[in-house]
Amino acid sequence: MATYQRLEDIEGDPNNFLYQPLDIQQKQIRTLEVLPGWPGSPIRCRLSIVSLITDPRPQYDALSYTWGAATKARFITVEVAGAVHQVGTTDNLYEALQSMRARIARIWTVWVDALCIDQSNDAENGTQVAMMGDIYRNARQVNIWLGMPIPASFLVHDLPGLDESIPAWGQNKTSSQPLSHHYTPDPTTHRRELVQQSTEME
Repeated sequence: MATYQRLEDIEGDPNNFLYQPLDIQQKQIRTLEVLPGWPGSPIRCRLSIVSLITDPRPQYDALSYTWGAATKARFITVEVAGAVHQVGTTDNLYEALQSMRARIARIWTVWVDALCIDQSNDAENGTQVAMMGDIYRNARQVNIWLGMPIPASFLVHDLPGLDESIPAWGQNKTSSQPLSHHYTPDPTTHRRELVQQSTEME
């Protein structure tokens, strides 16, 4: 049966219990398995170590997002080697995980820097940051979280036609359409429009 404890209740450095050492020679990284759940329910995950040079390659997505406020006011449940921990996350990351979990509705294996890198370990942090190119190239796809919709926010819906609103050099600026013509107010846009998936990485 898995043990359960909050990281702040662990004596010593709690990250030592959550993050096992990575083998640099094997190009090891950690991936997060986000378990299915109802919208708004607590997030449950498993943290695993995989190698980028094994055959077959590990299957995972990558998540790119803005960190936002540094305050870790939200908690997710992370299981490592049978032990279950409560790990603090920022609002932005928590909302991104909630949204992607709702869209995928199955176990979602993902690499996300804030949780898959031991941020308290400067040596590991430097090594993993140097590997980010490989991490993103080996991902099945990269999911980009742009944030939750807010009143008076705007989304670009017509990038191909955006140049039509920008006057050529020497052209009278009053003859072009305002930039806002290509934006749509977004107080009710579904959050799925704020998560964009890039094309598959080769």
